[in-house]
Amino acid sequence: MIFHPPTEQQPRRQVGGLVGLGCVLVISGFAHLLVSPPSDHEVVHSVLEVALLGGPGIGLLAIVHRVSEDSIDVDLYSTLTHWTLGTAVLLVVVGWLLLVYFEVPYWSHDTLFVYNFWLAVGAFGGALIGSHVARGITQARKAWKSQEERDRFKYLNHLLRHDLSNNLMVIQGNTELALEQADEEIADHLKTIQRQSEQATTLIRNVRILVQASQEDKSLEPTGLTATIEEEVSHLRDAYPEATIKTDVPESVLVRANALLGSVFENLLRNAIQHNDSENPQITISVETDTDTVTASVTDNGSGIPPEVRESLFEPSEDGAHGFGLYLVHTLVTRYDGQVTIKDTGPDGTTMQVELNCV
Repeated sequence: MIFHPPTEQQPRRQVGGLVGLGCVLVISGFAHLLVSPPSDHEVVHSVLEVALLGGPGIGLLAIVHRVSEDSIDVDLYSTLTHWTLGTAVLLVVVGWLLLVYFEVPYWSHDTLFVYNFWLAVGAFGGALIGSHVARGITQARKAWKSQEERDRFKYLNHLLRHDLSNNLMVIQGNTELALEQADEEIADHLKTIQRQSEQATTLIRNVRILVQASQEDKSLEPTGLTATIEEEVSHLRDAYPEATIKTDVPESVLVRANALLGSVFENLLRNAIQHNDSENPQITISVETDTDTVTASVTDNGSGIPPEVRESLFEPSEDGAHGFGLYLVHTLVTRYDGQVTIKDTGPDGTTMQVELNCV
């Protein structure tokens, strides 16, 4: 047997059928008055009959409306339909059996009311149960998919941390040894290998951080901004001795972030250095505090960001126009309920600003 996934038209037809059933139930409540003997019903009695027959119909319409706006899986609309119709038919059959048992006439005005009442109550009750079942299955599927994604991310993190990182360390180590004995022409090729492997190492580290961010608890805590910046600046001064990095930060500033905050400034500083085409790269990082926010600015003396790159600067690039690091910066800062923007860019340099909530 071949299973064919439900098409987009199938849920619409099922929802339309349930809406039609709900409308029929509401109309039947009023139509019942037209066939009832006027002498047998008072006003209060008539209103009660309308409520008992039309009320479940209105409830069914409300359930269908809510379900149609919920993000339940497409194939579960049939579950809602089956519960609605199945329960309605079941209660009508039970009502008929009770009439047979008590030897009540099948087609009197009162028995017609009983049939309509059990049909309405059964449809409403079945829709209520079916909607809960559909939501429960949808939530269970989402939880399973979420766990599956977490396991996949965990494996990816392990792969990046051990296999690829170790291989790149071996490449870098052997490249350094080969540089010591290579002539000038070969040395140029080896330096290219060294440079590319360093970029690959940085990319792997950023991907690992992104994977880690997706797995960790999203709760924020007071984090030392000053200490974080000073630590990252110290590392990058060692990695890029040709660059001059100046800081102008207060002694102690706390912001709402987490342990991954350092990756934000590492990538901003590294990006400012690597894409700086001046002979003497100069980077300045400063921090200004306000009542509720803290603004950190990273300024370089490069040639600026091209206009065609600015709009998509913080999006993952497929054509190599910019690196993965700024996408990671934007992801982390957004998670901190902050903002990262380009304050100024031109032939005299670029200033990137990060606004965070202070503690």
